[in-house]
Amino acid sequence: MAVPNLKGLSKKQIEEGNLYDKGYSASDYEKYLQEQAKKFTYDYSNYNRTPNSYSQEKADIYNQYKNFEPFSYDLSTDMLYKQYKDQYQTLGAQAMMDTMGQAAALTGGYGSSYASTAGNQAYQGYLQQLNNIVPELYSQALNRYNSELDKLANTYSMVLQQYNDEEAAKDKEYAVLADKYNAFNQQYGDEYNRNYGKWSDDYNRWLTGAQLSNDDYWQNQNLAEQQRQFNAQMAEDQRQFNANLAYQREADNYANQLSQLQNELQSQIDGTYSYSMAKEAASQSPQALVDYLDSTNLDDATKDSIYNSFFKNYTKSFLYNLGQKKLSDIRQNAREKK
Repeated sequence: MAVPNLKGLSKKQIEEGNLYDKGYSASDYEKYLQEQAKKFTYDYSNYNRTPNSYSQEKADIYNQYKNFEPFSYDLSTDMLYKQYKDQYQTLGAQAMMDTMGQAAALTGGYGSSYASTAGNQAYQGYLQQLNNIVPELYSQALNRYNSELDKLANTYSMVLQQYNDEEAAKDKEYAVLADKYNAFNQQYGDEYNRNYGKWSDDYNRWLTGAQLSNDDYWQNQNLAEQQRQFNAQMAEDQRQFNANLAYQREADNYANQLSQLQNELQSQIDGTYSYSMAKEAASQSPQALVDYLDSTNLDDATKDSIYNSFFKNYTKSFLYNLGQKKLSDIRQNAREKK
């Protein structure tokens, strides 16, 4: 999880933020449950259900039972009937001979139709006995058929039970894997949801506090910047005020001193220049007068450090103009006196 870049965080908040930046980390128990869930997921998903060992036998017996021939009875194929037939035919022949012999004895040893008839009757009597046992032989054959069919059905039931028992054992084994998978998967899900939910709640609480610290930081930065700008503006206003005040004071001082100097120079010019000096000055150029005034009076008058070059230049300009006027006046007076 990418933690946002925030300012103004405490040392503890920064350390916690570095941990949250690494994302959610599962506990050892959660990792154990996850590994077990994965293991049983593989075993459960790749369960090798081997073929049932009774599958072929069950199928064979079932096919025998399904394809068992319907019951039919044929005397010619009944070995017991053949035994009875041979026995009764032998007994019948013997009885016929005995009967015919007995009949012949009664007639003096000579054969007669009576003897033949009596002998044949005796023989047919045994044949009738043979026919009388046919239903019994049929019933016995049917019982044998049903007994074989029942035996086959019982065998199939026994094999089917063995087949079902083996399938039930495999189902139980499969169910055990499924139960283990579901149990570990459920435990892992519960553990993950509980741990991640707590981690997420803790992160959100940290983020809320960190954002408040970030807001406080930028608010303090904005207040500090506003205070800096205010202080700078106040300092600039004060500087300009002081500069204007100093300038005004200096200008007033310059004005006073200039006025004083002007008065002194005017007094010096009025009181010092004689007519001859004026004539000498008049014979010179106005610039020479200024130079004279400057060399004789200006340097001494402005030698104090309070005068700067601006004031000296201003004074020289004033003297130049004043000298021109004075020179003009002197020349005018000189003309008038002529």
